[in-house]
Amino acid sequence: MENKKLTNYDLFLLKKQEEMKNAELGAKAENPAYEDYLIRELRRTSPSDRKVMTEDEFNHSENNVRSLRQKGGSLARVKNSSNVKKMGFAFLAMYVIIVLALALIVLVHTKSSNVIPGADASAIEEGSIQTMPLDEEEPESENWFDQLCDRLNK
Repeated sequence: MENKKLTNYDLFLLKKQEEMKNAELGAKAENPAYEDYLIRELRRTSPSDRKVMTEDEFNHSENNVRSLRQKGGSLARVKNSSNVKKMGFAFLAMYVIIVLALALIVLVHTKSSNVIPGADASAIEEGSIQTMPLDEEEPESENWFDQLCDRLNK
């Protein structure tokens, strides 16, 4: 075929077909390690927490591994996800224990009839602003929240 009779779209498709053929031939001979990596990823039986790397990322990581091995350095171990989960569970358990201890301290302190020094009305000076005393003959409310607040104030 003559190129003069072909449209721009036909030329584009021919160029793409040629690039695809070259890419297939080049990919097989160019990077067999990446191809093996992709096959291993496709055949894995357990889920992975890492995403599948692109060819550039794979080449970059392979170059880093090779340079570390050549320098005699050891590879950094990836943290085991179960170890992270155990640490998170331990942190959560300690947090719950601390919160429960603080709540218990507050409840025990409020139920005791100890009066904090200086909190009673005897320490108020004349001429200062004072709060209005509550009536002692106030009817009992049936609201549980009011009863809880009353117990905390006593």
